[in-house]
Amino acid sequence: MPTHLIGRLLRPVRAGIDRIAWNSPSVDQAPQVITLTSAAFADNAPMPRQFAGKGVGDDLSPQLRWSGVPAGAAELVLVIEDPDVPLRRPIVHGLFTGIAPEVAEIPEGALNLAETTLTSVPGIRFGKGSFNRRGYAGPRPIP
Repeated sequence: MPTHLIGRLLRPVRAGIDRIAWNSPSVDQAPQVITLTSAAFADNAPMPRQFAGKGVGDDLSPQLRWSGVPAGAAELVLVIEDPDVPLRRPIVHGLFTGIAPEVAEIPEGALNLAETTLTSVPGIRFGKGSFNRRGYAGPRPIP
């Protein structure tokens, strides 16, 4: 079956925002606001192709910056997930733990397992995302 037909059939199916990690009952103690920005994206604009997954783009992790980390935080966890996928659960494009609370930025490409030098983000650990992948795996939309 051609992929554009699969895309049409799956268009009404979505994991949904209520399934993301943030909405898990185990994160009740998480801060209400941490602001995440990226110089790689224009606000409310499409993701540049270089950050899209293999076969669509260059699969390069974007630069990320955040603020609002609460005092006394022990470590940060970054979960990059997509609740808009045509599946029952969001796809996890990256899971990263052990980020020191004083770290406020991750440079472009630093979340790509093959290219990272762990000195760019001291202490970061690459967890497994969807499909048992480690490191950043950019989105690959269905046509």
